[in-house]
Amino acid sequence: MPTPKSPKIEVSELQRSILEQIQGQRKSSVTEVARSRIILEISKGYPNTKVSEKLGVQYDQVKRWRKRWLSFQAAFTALETGPDDGHLRHWMTKKIKECLADAPRSGRSYTFTAEQYCQIIAISLEDPAQSGRPISEWTPKEITNEAIKRGIVTSISSNQVRLFLKGKRNQTP
Repeated sequence: MPTPKSPKIEVSELQRSILEQIQGQRKSSVTEVARSRIILEISKGYPNTKVSEKLGVQYDQVKRWRKRWLSFQAAFTALETGPDDGHLRHWMTKKIKECLADAPRSGRSYTFTAEQYCQIIAISLEDPAQSGRPISEWTPKEITNEAIKRGIVTSISSNQVRLFLKGKRNQTP
């Protein structure tokens, strides 16, 4: 059975110029540069396998960025065919950078704010005697109880506090 052809993408001269500019700018992120290279190679008409081999990146990565560019194609065309307010390059650059950026990820947002995190860590740096605790060293359970007592949080598990102490704020127990 023959392999299906990769959909062709269109890259206008303006878009090509912007992608090349992104590659040459020192302020561009490594991911923007890598993704713009992928788009430019794809635009030459190469299939995903060839681009993957040529750039030394995963096939799935090439496939993802071809699909992503295609999803922005209508927006790019609308910008280029719409009225030019003299800032077309600026708006196209913004749209291309939006395309090259990481897509929003699903998942739960932080349960605890940065301020709560800092206050809980601060407790661990205090002398427990200052809080009227008959202990010489803080344990995650004692810090949990103290954070709730002070009203920093309404509830938190001692396992979450343990992760905080390890510097893993965005982990869940």
